[in-house]
Amino acid sequence: MMLVTHCLMKLFQTLLPSLLLASGNASAGVILVDIGNPALTTSGQPETWNNLTDHAVNGTVAGGLLDTTGASTGYNLTITTSGFTGPASNSPNGNQTITPTSASYDSFFGGGTASVLRLSGLNSSLTYSFTFFGSVFREDSTNRNTDYTVGGQTVSLQTRNNAATWSNTISGISPDVNGNIDITIARGAGNTGSSYLINILKVESVPEPSHALLSLAGVSLMALRRRRA
Repeated sequence: MMLVTHCLMKLFQTLLPSLLLASGNASAGVILVDIGNPALTTSGQPETWNNLTDHAVNGTVAGGLLDTTGASTGYNLTITTSGFTGPASNSPNGNQTITPTSASYDSFFGGGTASVLRLSGLNSSLTYSFTFFGSVFREDSTNRNTDYTVGGQTVSLQTRNNAATWSNTISGISPDVNGNIDITIARGAGNTGSSYLINILKVESVPEPSHALLSLAGVSLMALRRRRA
C-alpha cells in the first residue's frame, strides 16, 4: 500500500507543473459583444460577434451569447440597471483604428446613474476575465473617463477620442451562487458632468485551478492503475 501511495505521489508531482501551466492558459471560450446602435451591428467577421442594441432595462442579446467559434455558451447578457441615455456614434472625423469598426464606432452612453450588465447562466467551474473598449470622437476637451467594475475590481479608460486603447483586464472573477456576474459602468475620476461609454465587451473564461487539480488527480490515478494492470 505504501508503495502504491509513493508511486501515485511521484506521478502527481511529475504531472503537476504541466497541468498548472495548461490550466492557466487553456481558454474555455472567448465572447465578443458589440454594444450600441442597432444600425451598426457586427456580423460576417472571421470570428462570431454578439450584438447588444437595446439600452433599456431588460435589453438583452437575443438568443443568448455565442463564443467566437459560433458555439452557443448558454450564457445571457442583460441590462439590469440602465443609466444609458442611448446609443452614440463617432463623428465623421473620428480616427477609429479598432476593427471591426462596426463594433468600435458606436456605443451606449450614460451620464448620471451607473448602468449594470448581468452575465447569467455561468459555469461555476470557470473563472472569467473582462476587457472593455469605449470611444467617442468629439471636438471638445470634456473628460469622459469611464470606470468598469466587476467583482470589486475597477479599471478606468479615457473614452474621449480613444482611437485604439483597451482597458486593462479584470481577471479571476467567479460567478455568484446563482451563476451571475454583474458589470457596472459609471463615470470615472474627473468625469464630473459628461458621459461614460461602452462600445465593446470581451469576456474570456478559464478552468478553476481546483477543478484542474482534481482532473489531474483522476488522470494520475488512472495512469497508475494502468501501470499496475
